[in-house]
Amino acid sequence: METDSNLPSKELQEIATKLQGTLNPQLVTKKKLLEHFGFQGRCGSLVRKHIKKHLRRLNIVTVPDLNSREAKEFRLMRKSKVDPSTRIPSQQEYETGTIGELELAETQPVFIKLDETLSDGAYTQLLNSEKRGIVLVVEEAKSILGSNGVPEKWLLRNPRGAISWKSYAKALTKKGKAPSIIEAMDTDIMIVRLHEDLTEKYQHRSGILVVMDDDNYVCGLLTHRDIAQSLFKDQLLPYFLVGVIEDMLRNRIKQARFQPEEIQNVINERALTKVLVPAMEEILKEAGIQKTSKEIKTAVIKHTRSEFKGEDYMDFDNYQSVFQNDELFKRMNIRGSAQIIRDIIDGVRDARNELMHFNLDDEKDYVEIFSTALNRLRSLMND
Repeated sequence: METDSNLPSKELQEIATKLQGTLNPQLVTKKKLLEHFGFQGRCGSLVRKHIKKHLRRLNIVTVPDLNSREAKEFRLMRKSKVDPSTRIPSQQEYETGTIGELELAETQPVFIKLDETLSDGAYTQLLNSEKRGIVLVVEEAKSILGSNGVPEKWLLRNPRGAISWKSYAKALTKKGKAPSIIEAMDTDIMIVRLHEDLTEKYQHRSGILVVMDDDNYVCGLLTHRDIAQSLFKDQLLPYFLVGVIEDMLRNRIKQARFQPEEIQNVINERALTKVLVPAMEEILKEAGIQKTSKEIKTAVIKHTRSEFKGEDYMDFDNYQSVFQNDELFKRMNIRGSAQIIRDIIDGVRDARNELMHFNLDDEKDYVEIFSTALNRLRSLMND
């Protein structure tokens, strides 16, 4: 929740208004910029995201980019020649779910001009310089020089396509030698704006989206995967953490090299004592049939024999069966408390079962629950 102390200061708003009528930048130190928003100390990712969001609303941009950790001062410049009162999106448009909420949407992409020529080695070097392996192709690129004469920012216009490892390999295979930029690039790109809805653009399946400002300069480059991660990371993270915990438990069982029948026996024993035998006792009691627990257990074993398929087919109940067995637990060479580990596994299983019910009113922080369990298990199991 934003507070008044984290909104742009009156002084910064006045600076922004003045910048709309001039091309001359306003110099500001990083410390002063933070103070304009009521922040002090380190400029972390959440703080940078908050500041950039409000600078967009004020129609100004920093040079160099606010993500530059080495910069001690910035030049504030107007972002568009259009009157901000007619173009700045509303606060509602900038809630989570807009293109502008993604950091990559305003991170200048690696680019190359359409008329350049590259060798095979240069293509490889260029693609390796971008974490996602995607290079934007533009017709126009104009630099903004810093005080040392080195470009601090590029103004990119007229995007024509993007080169990826896939498009480059396809062109190289077809031609047999280094292809031209036109031959190597994928022209299936889509132009998007900062205030547009993420969910809507997620439907664009090409995977290459070029983010443009209102002066038609390139702000950033997004892939379909970038948007998917932003849309679903909160929903998927709990399941990812559960998967990591399962992998940890499964791998520890594998490392102990138990015989399949050993694991199957403890799984069967737990199922019998915790579920099947008590259930049968209740059913027989209601039917007026008197049988001892031992007799019921013998009969159930006879009719419920199953074959152990391997550690990769185990579930949380199976993991708990192995960890509950004192003899098998000792053979896994775990120094941590057996009971504490068993309680953690029980807690993870219960939380996972609750998560799977998709209760929209559930206010539990499953990320916190599973993260805490994972860290405790790593410590107790020496992973």
